[in-house]
Amino acid sequence: MYIISLTYKVSLETIDSYLDAHIEYLNEQYNLENFQASGRKIPRTGGIILSKISNKKELLKILYDLRIKISHIIAFFFYYIFFIK
Repeated sequence: MYIISLTYKVSLETIDSYLDAHIEYLNEQYNLENFQASGRKIPRTGGIILSKISNKKELLKILYDLRIKISHIIAFFFYYIFFIK
């Protein structure tokens, strides 16, 4: 499982202008069963996505379109997690 941590690089006003498209992308990935959970960080400095995909190349391929569209406003960090329970 991967945790994708998103950190905003611009104002919330700019982030909000991308929000509808981002939610549409998330819903598409939920329907494809690539993502299990997501949400905003508090304070609102970014967000977190949980993906059950265990192959980083596959995950990067799925995230490619999103990263191309918003990489100028959001930084992406990836963490592989192996859960025992």
